[in-house]
Amino acid sequence: MITASFSAMLSLMYVMGGLHSDRLDRSILFWKSLPVPDWLTVLSKLFYPLLYGPVSVILVCLLLFFVKSMAFLILTQQLSPAQIASVLFNPKIWQDFTRIFVMLPLYILFALPSVSWMLMMSALCKSRVFPWAVGVPFLFEFVVLISDAVEKLGWNTFEFTYQIFVRGICSLIPGSWYFAANVTRKNTTVPGFTLENTYQQALIEYVSPGLWIGVLCSFIMIAIAVRQRRYADVI
Repeated sequence: MITASFSAMLSLMYVMGGLHSDRLDRSILFWKSLPVPDWLTVLSKLFYPLLYGPVSVILVCLLLFFVKSMAFLILTQQLSPAQIASVLFNPKIWQDFTRIFVMLPLYILFALPSVSWMLMMSALCKSRVFPWAVGVPFLFEFVVLISDAVEKLGWNTFEFTYQIFVRGICSLIPGSWYFAANVTRKNTTVPGFTLENTYQQALIEYVSPGLWIGVLCSFIMIAIAVRQRRYADVI
């Protein structure tokens, strides 16, 4: 979990600089001289946070598990071909990692709004990206909370906060989609998450309207980033 969270933080920093840093160091002039369309350049920035990063974390965790298992066998003086085979060919281990890979498409779809928002801000901002990408949602949230408290509008500020921060900024954090299931479906029974009910959880999320609304908003933000990239120049 710590490794996955660290990878998510790196992914956010990478996306925030994806369409901004090359304008600062003027390398955008080189990239624009290549016969590569702008939409392909923008989509390439999605590869690391949505696919390369998560897959790398899963494979690293698998490798560390086997290293830890071998170290345990060596320290307990139980290292033998039979014990090594029992670790390497244990069906429970491979079933668990297969279930984790099954959740990968769901993770990509759920994290897409956060990545798209950061990428859009990276394309729009001419100064530092982080204060705009994170500060604008915080300011918007502050205005809504103050308006609701002063005017007593009766808004569901918790739901609004969830949409702004969990879906808009923090959806790259592993497991945040399960938190979404508990927030958005209070009147239905959401089974507790275990690797054994992975397929049931995935099916519940795939039919959730909120998931696909977030994907639709992501497409709009990506389109804005592509258009901005087309007319971008050095800063």
